[in-house]
Amino acid sequence: MHATDVISKPITWEVLRHRVQRLLRLRNAEVLLQRSEARRVSLLNQTLEGIITVDEEGRIQSFNPAAERIFGYSAAEVTGKPIRMLMPGAYRQRECYLPRETYLGGDAPTSVTREITGYCKGGAVIPVEVTISGFYAGEQRLFIVRDISARKEAERRLRLAAKVFESILEGIVVAGMDGTVQSVNPAFTVMTGYTEEEIKGNTVAVLWSEELRASFSGKVWDWFRRSGHWQGEVQVRRKNGTTFPALLSLAAIGNGRDQPTECVVVLTDLSEQAKLREEQRRLQEHTAKLERLASLGTMSAGIAHEINQPLNVIRILTDGMLFWHKRERPLEPDKVIENLEKISAQISRIDEIIKHMRSFANIGRDMGKPEPVSLNDAVNGALGMLGRQLAVHGIVVRRMLAPGLPVVRGHTGRLEEIVVNLVVNAMQALDKVNRTEKEIVCRTWAEAGKVCLAVEDNGTGIDAALKERIFEPFFTTKPPGEGIGLGLCIVQSIVTRYGGRVTATNNARGGATFTVELPAVPQEENGGK
Repeated sequence: MHATDVISKPITWEVLRHRVQRLLRLRNAEVLLQRSEARRVSLLNQTLEGIITVDEEGRIQSFNPAAERIFGYSAAEVTGKPIRMLMPGAYRQRECYLPRETYLGGDAPTSVTREITGYCKGGAVIPVEVTISGFYAGEQRLFIVRDISARKEAERRLRLAAKVFESILEGIVVAGMDGTVQSVNPAFTVMTGYTEEEIKGNTVAVLWSEELRASFSGKVWDWFRRSGHWQGEVQVRRKNGTTFPALLSLAAIGNGRDQPTECVVVLTDLSEQAKLREEQRRLQEHTAKLERLASLGTMSAGIAHEINQPLNVIRILTDGMLFWHKRERPLEPDKVIENLEKISAQISRIDEIIKHMRSFANIGRDMGKPEPVSLNDAVNGALGMLGRQLAVHGIVVRRMLAPGLPVVRGHTGRLEEIVVNLVVNAMQALDKVNRTEKEIVCRTWAEAGKVCLAVEDNGTGIDAALKERIFEPFFTTKPPGEGIGLGLCIVQSIVTRYGGRVTATNNARGGATFTVELPAVPQEENGGK
């Protein structure tokens, strides 16, 4: 209270009122100032940006919580310290802690924003953006610091993504959800012949072959819209009209609210892989033919025996008729006709054997569409070819074939090849066993919509260490020159092609059991049979 505020002489009510009003205004101004300071402190504490005030000597006067989080120092640790302690490199020199632009002079010194590196407690260095206010005499300078680590990382990832987009070997197309092309990478141009200018604005449908165009507009696109992704091998059309095999991958890109806005199309050229697969297929077919020829060699003794029997009957019948003819005692016409019919029947039998063997030898050729066939007939046919050879090896074969077995969809020749390979594999295993009783059991049955075949022997069984590899191509335990290791691989390939599976286990008699399961043809598809 000032001396003038003391009432030392009589005053009027008007003078008193003015003095009271003046005191109230001073009080209100003080309250407003306190509130303003409180708001300032609150803002400094809540802002995400580091706020640092520095005096004319470059010493820190205030350090808000955001600055503490950015640099790791508490306000008490840095207050009164030089601001350059937070700035590594050239900025740590006393005369360089402020950019030159802030010294330009004049009535309105310049505020400057810079991206520099900040020096944190513990030695970590982070990228920061600093805005430094203009300098006014008698006032503090304001530093506004933003941690831009996340932004720099995002920029780095964007640069990396751009480099990947430009250098990756797969063709990439970015398109709208309606298929309109927005951008492509250089690999796409090399792959298809379309430049970005030529393809941009068109739809990706210009790349589809006729077959893909039909399916893509239907089930493929429906699946993609539901799931947000799709992948498959397709034929892609180049600019010049030729096509090439490619792995097509589709992925939807969302806007963060589960609303896809673009899709990414990735094309991987499979031309070389297709050539390699074709070459591998030809090699496997050629090797499979060699394997079948080896099987024919194994069956040759049995085949000779099967053909020799009807030949002996034919010889006996013809020699008998010639004998009576030389003695001028001709046979009655009915007897001659009877003998000729018998000869014809034996010739038909030889013809069936030859056709059977020719069919087996030519299994690698296109056999047409699979049709309902009997697995029991295939077992009987294969054992008929192998019977003599099994007998020579001292092996007894037991057939336990279920009557009325449902048919399966396939080819008789292919199914016989399965049986031949499994039986020959069992025969070779039994050749290693020194025992008098050697037996192979061929058993068929039906269960739960499947038709099953088991070929089991009482040999040495399968080594546990080799069990996982026995179906691999060219894997064999035989000495060099005695096998090429394709028999079981062929079995698995045929069974898989017919939608079935084959497994191998050791049985209670010490030998191995190979089980083949094939889908049974429903009765309604086979005329109710």
